[in-house]
Amino acid sequence: MDKNINFPSSWIAYPYIAPDESYIIYDGEKESGFGENDLYISFKVNGSWSEANNLGPEINTKQTEMCPSVSPDGKYLFFHRGDDETGSIYWIDFRPIKERLLKNIHDRQS
Repeated sequence: MDKNINFPSSWIAYPYIAPDESYIIYDGEKESGFGENDLYISFKVNGSWSEANNLGPEINTKQTEMCPSVSPDGKYLFFHRGDDETGSIYWIDFRPIKERLLKNIHDRQS
């Protein structure tokens, strides 16, 4: 994968790729993250992957967030929060988060 997706980390795992391949969501560990493992998104812009964008505090906490998936209509993001043995599945309205991050990428390119 592109260097924008493969940031230095202990691991990057559990990718979800949008059906139209316009974005990929995955979990990884960064010092600048919110916790043990956070969810990140990269968008395909002009044929290349954008830098890894942390999905932010609406989703990421001090715990581990992992195993993302998006509902078929693109409205909801589902993910696991907790550790390997305990935790729960969460869901959130994904559209405003996705739109905000995509706008930020386009603004930086302008």
